[in-house]
Amino acid sequence: MDGEVSPAVYTFAHSIQPLARMLWRADLLQCPEHCPMSMAPSECMCTCSKTALAGRPSYEILDSSGILESVEFFDADGHLLSSFYNESTEKIEYSLSGYTVDKTMHIYDGLLKLSCAPGKIGDNYDSSSPNDLTFWFLHPTIDRLWHYMRLSKRVYNETWDPYHTCYGHNPDDLQPFKNLFDNNNEYYTNSELYTLLHPKNIHLPYMYDNFEWPHCEMQGYNMKAFY
Repeated sequence: MDGEVSPAVYTFAHSIQPLARMLWRADLLQCPEHCPMSMAPSECMCTCSKTALAGRPSYEILDSSGILESVEFFDADGHLLSSFYNESTEKIEYSLSGYTVDKTMHIYDGLLKLSCAPGKIGDNYDSSSPNDLTFWFLHPTIDRLWHYMRLSKRVYNETWDPYHTCYGHNPDDLQPFKNLFDNNNEYYTNSELYTLLHPKNIHLPYMYDNFEWPHCEMQGYNMKAFY
């Protein structure tokens, strides 16, 4: 079906960030401590140390960092392979079931390459986020920016595709909220909440007094030019 994505892609996309953290804890992934505004985004990225990786096969690096013990993998037909970790021998399997050694090494090389380039994720990605003090003021900050975007005249893509395999991410999935804007005692879907939380909704129980970001402008960002 058009628009559908293999579950393998979603599984790996959700795994890449914790895998990258494992490389960082093993002193293999290095991140810049500071990126000046003049620096290109392509230069302000976490990368694996070429010195630390030199002369070491991908299998050894993935094994020693603990990645192979925790990762899942799908075969070419979309079937989930068992863990790389063998419960009987208490060892990581060198060659994957159903694959030749060369193909297995190719998989390991690709896994390491992708883990060394984790990209970017949204704010407060995992469930431990509330332990971070920034969690509590970052979310309303993003909400205020979101209101600003939705009130702007600029048109942007608001498409919400319905192909997510994880329940709760699709537009018609129910959320554990009800009676926020009515007394129907029925849970809202994502799409209903998206509409009800529009800043032009007169029944929204809050509003922001301004859309100004002087702290951003002090650092050289023209917020008005964005939206």
